[in-house]
Amino acid sequence: MSSLDVNTKTWELGREMKSFDLGCFESDEETTMLTEGIYTKSRSKQSFFEEPITHVQNQPFLLKIFLACWSDKKNRLTSNELWSFSKLREDANVTFDPHSDDFNNLLRELYTLLTNETLLEVSNEKWKAFGFQNSNPRSDFRAGGLLAILQLISYAKSYNNRVKFMVAAANEFLLAISSINITHFLVKYYHLSNQKQFPKYHKEYCSRNALKTFCRLLDQDSEILEQIHHLLLNDLYDTWQKIRKEVPGVTLLDFGMAQEAVKRKFKNITQNRSYNNFDSLSKAYSAAYVKLPRKRPSLSSH
Repeated sequence: MSSLDVNTKTWELGREMKSFDLGCFESDEETTMLTEGIYTKSRSKQSFFEEPITHVQNQPFLLKIFLACWSDKKNRLTSNELWSFSKLREDANVTFDPHSDDFNNLLRELYTLLTNETLLEVSNEKWKAFGFQNSNPRSDFRAGGLLAILQLISYAKSYNNRVKFMVAAANEFLLAISSINITHFLVKYYHLSNQKQFPKYHKEYCSRNALKTFCRLLDQDSEILEQIHHLLLNDLYDTWQKIRKEVPGVTLLDFGMAQEAVKRKFKNITQNRSYNNFDSLSKAYSAAYVKLPRKRPSLSSH
């Protein structure tokens, strides 16, 4: 059984288990038996239903002091939300394996979506036209892993015609790198990375309110991260084109201006506001305003 098949079966099992009360299991060993061959055997049932430590520690200073008197109940994650989050976090931490047939098949699927051609050898010069750094896309996906490939495939399926317009040479937009960077940002922001520890990286994490909202939406729609990724990638393209028109002399070296503007805009509308569905979040994001730079940052400091 491939690793991707394992992930699919785990998700299906998870959907069935979510409807059960935690008390239905007598022991961790029973959970291990139920998930043997489908999930990590050493994983105890509690780990699926414990809030991520980054979420627990990510509390205001005063709240930590008076925790014995009052707790942030409204931002606690339910067992259903924790299960959905745990499954997504597992996928987010599957690293890229250049020798895996599953990953190479995903690359072939992506190539066909982008070019309408069949990929015979993974290394191909046409990858560069879609924003990869070189002819072998494996190097770009090493940092993003499984989730980065899946997000880009989903975007190429949903916006196939737009992709062809976005990657036109005149637009100077690196689609693949932009998509991978957004996935990386969202993985960090929503506490999905196992590599980012609190409090060292606390500024990269979303607030307790934002994670609670995300997990609630994730429990309702398993593709919510993809929808957010698509929203930000579309806006990143539009923001970059606006900067190119309004700021004299910008080049791809200044692309970070657009990235920072999109991240700041998304943080502004998610940190302290709750949403009941993706449509309300999307409308709030589209209506939000973020000040764009009017001139290039000085290159003298680099």
